Amino acid sequence: MIYLDTHCAIWAANYTPEFFTVQGWERLCREEVRLSPMVLAELSLLEEIGRIALGPREILTDLTTHYGVRLCERPFEEVVLAFAWLKYTRDPFDRMICAQALAGGGDLLTKDATLLKYFPRAVW
Repeated sequence: MIYLDTHCAIWAANYTPEFFTVQGWERLCREEVRLSPMVLAELSLLEEIGRIALGPREILTDLTTHYGVRLCERPFEEVVLAFAWLKYTRDPFDRMICAQALAGGGDLLTKDATLLKYFPRAVW
């Protein structure tokens, strides 16, 4: 199982495989894919400030349609307990997205250098 970081969700929704590594794109296309609800919150803010054109609902619909992506349904309490262990970043979005992957037992597909360095489940 693989979780998508926010930028990967945007790139996948825009169908830009060239933005991914070959291994990352293959995992996206062949594995069970989950999305943290925190990604939707970050997408909402990115749309609000004009950084992306599509909103979270449209992106989620596209990801669900083309890749079978589902929102992670881990209980919030489990995610927050995992959040407490992740002290290498103060970015609440990154920390919660990593916590969701950790609680859900999956890897996190990300290009974020900090997450790749410090989060053991991060892959690119």
